[in-house]
Amino acid sequence: MSQLPDIIDLTNDKDTDQPTESSKKMKAIGNFIRQKAANIGIPNDKPFYVEQLAASAALENTLMSMDQGMSRFGQIPGNGNVPSIAELQQMLELAWQEGYDRDGAAQLNYRVVGTHKWIGATEAYCILAHLGIRSQIVDFHHPTMADGTHPALFEWIAEYYTNGEIENLASNTAPNVRFTNRHPLYLQHQGHSRTVVGVELGDSGTNILLFDPDIAIAHSEDSPAKLKLFRLQLGATRRADQYQVLYPLPVDQAEIPKLISSLRIP
Repeated sequence: MSQLPDIIDLTNDKDTDQPTESSKKMKAIGNFIRQKAANIGIPNDKPFYVEQLAASAALENTLMSMDQGMSRFGQIPGNGNVPSIAELQQMLELAWQEGYDRDGAAQLNYRVVGTHKWIGATEAYCILAHLGIRSQIVDFHHPTMADGTHPALFEWIAEYYTNGEIENLASNTAPNVRFTNRHPLYLQHQGHSRTVVGVELGDSGTNILLFDPDIAIAHSEDSPAKLKLFRLQLGATRRADQYQVLYPLPVDQAEIPKLISSLRIP
């Protein structure tokens, strides 16, 4: 089964918008982004939904065997193919029937198939639970700086990736790019969700690297302007008072809780 690694850019650049050895670095990150999208069967020139990434990445990364995943939802093919929105809606309703998140199910009237209802971290938890994948929600329930930003969120995500096991570098990456065995993160705030795939560390601070379904990325040569589309800087977190992160846990034989709880930070 193929791995779907995440990226940590351990660079000493003082200005991440104008990196040293910019050509090598931009090509490395660009190659990573294209590989990330290709490995999970999503074209990187079109928007896509975060829930599709969460389910397909978890299955592809053998948190459980693909056989187990297909036995729970037989319409999901192997080889990294992504479940459709309709299939995800079906899985969510099946999870509710199994007793997951009854309060959330009641708020949505137990029905999402064929609708345009928005779903968030708790619904993603239910979808993964239906597939036999246990996950954890981390709740950053208020800003941790007086200016309204969320440095605790950035610190947690940076620690999540830097504590991952480093994989062998691909031949087409720059020396300051590291791949780990960590899974993508589901990042949610009011009205929007994105997929975190890594962090960029430098003297000027930390950037989060992510896919945003509201941003379409055209096929073009790598450039600093293009890379900005994948970066979330700390100042941009002022847009919301609360953020939630969902991540899959390692294989665990314990029963998946049907009542969802979150880890609150701070």
